[in-house]
Amino acid sequence: MEVVMTIPRLYVYLIIMSTLVLGQTNDLQTADSLARSQQFEQALNMYETILRGQAPALDAFKGRAYVLAWMGRYEEAIDAFRDILKKNPDHREILNGLAYSYAWSGKYRKAERVFNRVIQLDPDYKDALKGLAFVALWQSDPETARERFDSIREKYNRDAEVYLGLGQAYILENNLSSARSAFKQAYLLNSNYSDIPTILNGIQKEQAPLEAVLWIGSSTTESVNTQGIRQLDINWRLTHMWRLQARYDNSLSLENRFLFNSKAPAALYQLSAFIQPVGSYLAQFSAGIRNIPGQGRQWVYQSEHHWFIQSAPDIHAGGLWNRSVHGNNTWMVFVGATWSMSRQLRVEPFFFYSRETETKKIDKRYLLSASYDISDLNSVNMGLVLGSFNRVGGHLMWTLPLGSQHWITLLIRHEKADRETLNHIALGFRLRLE
Repeated sequence: MEVVMTIPRLYVYLIIMSTLVLGQTNDLQTADSLARSQQFEQALNMYETILRGQAPALDAFKGRAYVLAWMGRYEEAIDAFRDILKKNPDHREILNGLAYSYAWSGKYRKAERVFNRVIQLDPDYKDALKGLAFVALWQSDPETARERFDSIREKYNRDAEVYLGLGQAYILENNLSSARSAFKQAYLLNSNYSDIPTILNGIQKEQAPLEAVLWIGSSTTESVNTQGIRQLDINWRLTHMWRLQARYDNSLSLENRFLFNSKAPAALYQLSAFIQPVGSYLAQFSAGIRNIPGQGRQWVYQSEHHWFIQSAPDIHAGGLWNRSVHGNNTWMVFVGATWSMSRQLRVEPFFFYSRETETKKIDKRYLLSASYDISDLNSVNMGLVLGSFNRVGGHLMWTLPLGSQHWITLLIRHEKADRETLNHIALGFRLRLE
């Protein structure tokens, strides 16, 4: 999982909005309320209606300019702020809004100049001090950002946003322990930052050098009925980019890509390397071995690739090659996607295609699953599978936290096809060691 690397700018918007002086008229108060509730289009229309009246208040000009910035109409916002400054050249809130508009539009040098002008007028103006720190952060200068946020924290140690920025700077410096402490403090000060638990979970996953996952249960087909340890994974995080995994799999029914081999009564011993050179891409390369009764040794090679695309579905693709010393070889490819329907709900369609080289047998399977996050680390996943040979089935997976370092997962799977049935039930236990 990728650690979140940018703070949603809406947090900054709302912090600034809370400092604005509300207007005295009912219309202006209504417009301000609409802006605070993120109904920007309605707020903008009301501000412009007020400005068409007689002797409009400065707050209406100011509110309109801020709303334009929050709507992403940065050039219009910049023009609006500059127009106000012609008559009010030293107005701190207007200068601050202009500086943030410059920053959000990527004009960081201009933003720094205006923020510094505000600080010259008022050395303790917190929003401008934070603005300078965020500009450094948005330019991927974590050292400067950290120093600036640290300086602000000395004066304003109860400001949650300062700790949010500080946590981001620590992440860019790969100081995950300090980042975790900063985000925890931010959440303690303001629990409305709903992204923080997800960020903390991501940091914990990145920070933990060792993770063990044990599955116990029962797998049953027409020819195989086994109980006990189903799967054991040991994960080592070597660096921020590299992770290794050793796997013992005695079920071949926990993961969809292995279901094509579920009838073979043989355990798999596998080593995998995971590499994530950038946050938006993850690759896995694996090699393993199985000893199958009557077929001898079988080598298993696997590769997976995952692309995490902002504001678009994540893409997954990969393949599996089973090479037997004596017997039938099999290859399989798959492709899938993850759609985030909401903060809690994700939908994942997958297609699997396999072929046996000797018998020419082709197997196609379609999987549609949905995951719902009930709360932090508490989730439910349900899926339906259809495929060749009148295959139909489904699965249910429920994960519950047993603490910040432990999870338990229940998995129930049933599939039925021509002359083939799979029933599987297992409990998984996950432990992370820092």
